[in-house]
Amino acid sequence: MLSKLPVRVDLRRLILLLSIVVAVATLANALYSAYKVQKQQLIDSTVEANRVYAAKLSVSVEQFFNTAQQQVSYSARLLGAKNYDHELATLEAERLKLQTDSFNSVTMVDAEGYVIAVSPATVRIKGAKLVSPGAVEALRERRPLISKPYVSAVGNLVVIVSSPVFSESGRYLGYVGGAIHLKQKNILHDLIGVHFYRDESYVYVVDSDRVIVYHPDQERIGVVENNAVVDKVVSGADGGATVVNSLGVEMLAGYAPIKSVGWGIVSQQSSRKALVPVETLIYQTLFGVLPVAVLGVLGVFWLSGFISRPLRQLADCARTMEASESVRKITNVRSWYFESAQIKRALLQGLMLMQDRIGRLNREVQTDPMTGLLNRRALSGVLDYLCSGVRPFSVVTLDIDHFKKVNDTYGHDIGDLVLVKLSEIIKSCSREGDYSCRLGGEEFLVVLPDVPLIAAVEFAERLRNTVANSTIDVVGSITVSLGVAHWPGSANEISDVLKIADEEMYRAKQQGRNRVSVRQLVSAV
Repeated sequence: MLSKLPVRVDLRRLILLLSIVVAVATLANALYSAYKVQKQQLIDSTVEANRVYAAKLSVSVEQFFNTAQQQVSYSARLLGAKNYDHELATLEAERLKLQTDSFNSVTMVDAEGYVIAVSPATVRIKGAKLVSPGAVEALRERRPLISKPYVSAVGNLVVIVSSPVFSESGRYLGYVGGAIHLKQKNILHDLIGVHFYRDESYVYVVDSDRVIVYHPDQERIGVVENNAVVDKVVSGADGGATVVNSLGVEMLAGYAPIKSVGWGIVSQQSSRKALVPVETLIYQTLFGVLPVAVLGVLGVFWLSGFISRPLRQLADCARTMEASESVRKITNVRSWYFESAQIKRALLQGLMLMQDRIGRLNREVQTDPMTGLLNRRALSGVLDYLCSGVRPFSVVTLDIDHFKKVNDTYGHDIGDLVLVKLSEIIKSCSREGDYSCRLGGEEFLVVLPDVPLIAAVEFAERLRNTVANSTIDVVGSITVSLGVAHWPGSANEISDVLKIADEEMYRAKQQGRNRVSVRQLVSAV
């Protein structure tokens, strides 16, 4: 019965579990909070860095276009003063091309749109009439211009920086044009194509028509749709934002406009790559904390054992309070904190009360005056005590065979002598913790605590054999019939167990006396 009671988690495991849960939750919350803060700071700083870089690059490109415009304007004024001399135009075209890497080619065009000089000479368009968008616009506007990007006749993505040529009398003679190829090496290409960021960051340029005119991935040059950053930069705004690009990748972008040409520069980096440092920091923090956490768990394990030890010792004592050394064990428990000290005090008081109650029970429950065995009242107290402690026990009921004949033959004095002798035999066969009772007349009962049914049958058989082989003065020898039952194996109610033992005793008499009878039950222990 006791072995079937549920096992409960002890205090030490509860303290350890609670400490681990709290530690893990605290660490997880700290790491998560740190990650969120660091992540946002890194996003903000990356966006700001890209914004600053885009703004600086915008200024540089703006200065480049101003310089390029000044270069062609100077040549235009020089040629106008010489009435657009063709020989001088050829030399000037060569000078503009070779002086800097600003232009990939330089053309001198007359008022009708025919090329009168070109550099480098490999561009074989001298004498041809230009009909490209940049040429048509320059001839029409007759003012300094920077054209929109367009694809030239030979397939180059081109921007024309032009300045009109006027004679000293104010007659329009044509224009000087510097062609900048956006996909080929020149100063502009170097400015926007070579930047100082790594880790998947890059720069691209869009014009006022939302067309990407420069991108490190040539396949992505074209019209941009559904991009908030492009919408803002072509409208002349600058700033930074988190945006998802056309490939579905989240990017941290900074942007700034180039107002002289209506372009916009976007510098961006994938957020995944940008957040690598904070993820690395979290992992390093976690691995750095792990050794301390392990030491902390070991410390909590030791401390929980130190705290729970007094309660565990008191709990062990409480399970065996019926043992004789319980008082000594409880007294030796070192209850160093308030709760355990109070429990220790309560256990000692309870144990003393229990012992006092048992003492009163022994005083109140009188023994049989003739045999010295317990009487029915004592038996009732014993059974209540065993039942309250949920201690299983066996019962052996015995009765002297033909005892009336002994009284009739030898008298009641001799009969009483037989009863005393039988009581002595019962005591000699019993253990110290067994309870022997005289129920009345020649009927006796023995209670065997913590003895299973099979062992009780063996005890009854040994008792029967001892009685049969013993000699009693005057009478000689006697025999007894015995019945055996067990609680809770034979029945759940104590009264039913006693009744079964009594019935088995009478069955032994019916079967010939001087024997042991027991009802074999499936539930017998």
